Amino acid sequence: MSHIYYPDSFQGSSAFKKGSSPRAYFEGWYLKHVSSDRKHRFALIPGVFIAPRKEDSHAFFQVLDGMNARYEYIRFPLEEFHYKKKQFQAGISHNRFGNNGLSLDLKGKTFEIQGELNYLNSVRFPVTWKSPGIMGPFAYTPFMECYHGLVSLDHSLEGALSINGRNVDFTGGKGYIEKDWGRNFPSAYIWMQSNHFHKEGSLFASAAKIPWVTGSFRGFILALYFDNRLIRFATYTGATLKEVKVSSKQVWMTVEDSRYRLEIESHRSSGAVLMAPYEKAMIERVSETMTASISFQLSEKKSGTILLEDTTEIGALEVQGDLPQIATVLD
Repeated sequence: MSHIYYPDSFQGSSAFKKGSSPRAYFEGWYLKHVSSDRKHRFALIPGVFIAPRKEDSHAFFQVLDGMNARYEYIRFPLEEFHYKKKQFQAGISHNRFGNNGLSLDLKGKTFEIQGELNYLNSVRFPVTWKSPGIMGPFAYTPFMECYHGLVSLDHSLEGALSINGRNVDFTGGKGYIEKDWGRNFPSAYIWMQSNHFHKEGSLFASAAKIPWVTGSFRGFILALYFDNRLIRFATYTGATLKEVKVSSKQVWMTVEDSRYRLEIESHRSSGAVLMAPYEKAMIERVSETMTASISFQLSEKKSGTILLEDTTEIGALEVQGDLPQIATVLD
């Protein structure tokens, strides 16, 4: 409970101290970076996996080159992970990352990355006692399979990285941060995100099968940030997920509350398969693209007046698992 109001910070201190966890435990941050010319799109995913057997526990850095769908999972001894309490400042070996930026000296078989980036003018997701982050009151529930946190909806980048010997300048680009922690990823979920629309703003949307004491339910969380205003749709806000449809090429989501209607359409593209937790191991199970197109339309529910609409070709998208549990599958 002492960490509940700091969802961006490391949550798994008790499991980390033991070096093992009876039901396994994972925690990871998703750090997305897009250069100003949009030609370089890299997601860096540091984290830990704490297994029932200490010898299987480890820290990791996942690297995703979103433009070329190239990927690598770089493993480290668990004891090389370090963190600060009640703040997002952590590191693995000589690599450091947090709210204000990162410093890297990564050496894998596919990627070698060195350099520093600063994160500026971050749009932080609000945390209150009624709703400590994007999970809302579900953050207080002790038996959730997977918890989610939105750390920075949007921020600007400053600095450069040497990637396989090539200098890539990210100054003037944009970043985004979220995270997950718990025992396991949902058995079925849809996730999409972009902060590269024609207008300045950010969109996050997710629907998933959520295990519960009475069985399971289809949970959803959506956050739309434009014109310095955050509009949130979620199971706990009283909103209704009216429609989720999936085909081999597209994804559609429609959500309503008492005031607004939000319609989203995304076009899928090829990506890379990332590692994710499954029971007692990390396995390749999540296909992510960073070249999806996403369009949305926000309207007043009663009048139908369109309040905001936009589109992007720089969207991140994951469509994973037994989809009929949460969506209508068209093909």
